[in-house]
Amino acid sequence: MESIYAGFPEALGSPRAAAARIVELETREERERFFSSIPELWRRQIVHFACVGLAANVVIAVSLEERQRKLSEVPPEWRGDVEAHAKRLWPRRGELREGSWRPGRGPEEGGA
Repeated sequence: MESIYAGFPEALGSPRAAAARIVELETREERERFFSSIPELWRRQIVHFACVGLAANVVIAVSLEERQRKLSEVPPEWRGDVEAHAKRLWPRRGELREGSWRPGRGPEEGGA
């Protein structure tokens, strides 16, 4: 059966899976390297998903220093979007920290 993601490399899974992989990587360099392997056609969608995930990681960080460190590992061209998403997600930080809510998921999936 053919994937609904025509032209997307099967090895990357789905755009959301590729974005999750970016979020899981620890350094800016690793994120940039992986992102450069993604076909140009899919980058805009994937960077959106990745920015939301990176913002959630910033929000759940316990200390200001940890938040600043996490933000410093975001590729510079994405930083503004990550900061905007972090501001939007900040009111839900308790739920994010508990794991009872995840951005981009419907209510039936533990999000809104």
